[in-house]
Amino acid sequence: MNANTLADRLDKAKVQLTMRHPFIASLLLRRELCVTEDVTTASIDRRGQIRVNPTFADQQTDRQLQFLLAHECMHHAFSHTLRRGARDPQLWNQAGDAVINETLIQSGIGEFIPGGVRMPGAENLSSEEVYARLQQDPDQAQASGRGTGIGDDLDESGEPMDAAERDEAIAEAQRELVEAVSAAKMAGSLPAGIARLVKEALVSHTPWHDILADYMQTFVNAGYSWSRPNRRFICQNIYLPGHGREPVMGPVVMAIDTSGSVTAQDLAYYQGHVQAIVERCQPERVVVLYCDTKVQGRDEFGPDEEVTFTHMQGGGGTSFVPVFETVDAEGINPDLLVYFTDLYGAFPDAAPGYPTVWVTDNGQQAPFGKTVRYRKNS
Repeated sequence: MNANTLADRLDKAKVQLTMRHPFIASLLLRRELCVTEDVTTASIDRRGQIRVNPTFADQQTDRQLQFLLAHECMHHAFSHTLRRGARDPQLWNQAGDAVINETLIQSGIGEFIPGGVRMPGAENLSSEEVYARLQQDPDQAQASGRGTGIGDDLDESGEPMDAAERDEAIAEAQRELVEAVSAAKMAGSLPAGIARLVKEALVSHTPWHDILADYMQTFVNAGYSWSRPNRRFICQNIYLPGHGREPVMGPVVMAIDTSGSVTAQDLAYYQGHVQAIVERCQPERVVVLYCDTKVQGRDEFGPDEEVTFTHMQGGGGTSFVPVFETVDAEGINPDLLVYFTDLYGAFPDAAPGYPTVWVTDNGQQAPFGKTVRYRKNS
């Protein structure tokens, strides 16, 4: 089939999707489509460009081309590239494929392409949940493994995106999702499976500590070493690897709002999850600052030390400014600052030059950084 005929078939697939599936159409009409031999089957990059191999596309029926285009749009709409973090790229792509394919099949959009990933039941799970299952049993998903999948989270210059750029890109994808839902509802056509995925994308039910751990893992840069044993276990005559000369992460600051909004019970709950995250991500050091209207106390821990919140002091009003001033004054230059708070307080006039995560039970959004919702049952 010549290039013009293939272009006509792809245009026809777009028209059919526009007529029958307004949710997909809203997403697809924003995407650039490129026919190229550079991919084996099809893929989508961080910017949302869909790339299709002409030989592969030529072998598909018209309805399978609709499925192909819808599949790639869904990868972008649900930020699979941006949500990958430090996960294995191939396994993460399989997880995303499984959720998308089962959802499209259940929604009657196009025709499934044989050789793609199938995992019945994945339409009721998040990609993160499917990924965790595949880690335990990769054979749960039947796949040909021939796809090039989703691209890397690179910026316009081809460099890895920083946390702020990643958050902005996810926010843009969510705005597109909202507009696509509106278009589908106006047409009276929003499949239940897609509605579930949209709800999950816009209101995350992933436990806060899992979100924080995944976020922190994007800053991981090195591995373990046996040259320095882990000091926490030496007293038990157990020798585990510590750090080599380079840390796995740089410094991390944990800030605790001690104005009265964080209770001792909350603190103990935070501490258990924070310790697990620190052991997983291995920062160079963890600096804990306790602050109400000023920094009232601090703790500091090395890479192999247990993090314990022991010098909590406060009880006054709330200002977040002193924590950021202390970080700057001490020249800490953290990879990440995590603030546990109810978000009621005075914020700095400008965002700092490092990523910030706010862990809160407040339904509001912090004026900068990433806001992670906290629920005691999560």
